[in-house]
Amino acid sequence: MTIDIAAIEAAIAELRSLLKEGLLVATVWDRTTGLPLVGYNSSPVAVALLTGMYDTTNRHLALAGLPPIHRHMFAELEGSRGGFIIRHQGELLLGMLVDLTKTNVGVLVSVALPRLLQRIGAAPA
Repeated sequence: MTIDIAAIEAAIAELRSLLKEGLLVATVWDRTTGLPLVGYNSSPVAVALLTGMYDTTNRHLALAGLPPIHRHMFAELEGSRGGFIIRHQGELLLGMLVDLTKTNVGVLVSVALPRLLQRIGAAPA
């Protein structure tokens, strides 16, 4: 898989422009290596923890006889924060932290995420 870093950077820039101060963190990383590729307010520790959470969730889903995460998972966090993990091309993941007092989950899911995914040209494998 060829990773177009410029396309990912442009997608993150567009996401920042759309969500403004509502976007607190956005990082795209390779799940297999755990290495961040592009980010805004990134944290390597968060990348490692989110990779583990994603993998563990999929393992538990399989143990329960359920399908794996297809596109994204969302968690409403304390302090009016929302966390997303979005799966892209094969092993690429995007983690986002948003301020839910400054952005709307509906706008995020129906406008921002589709634009981001289209910009990167990604689809789940």
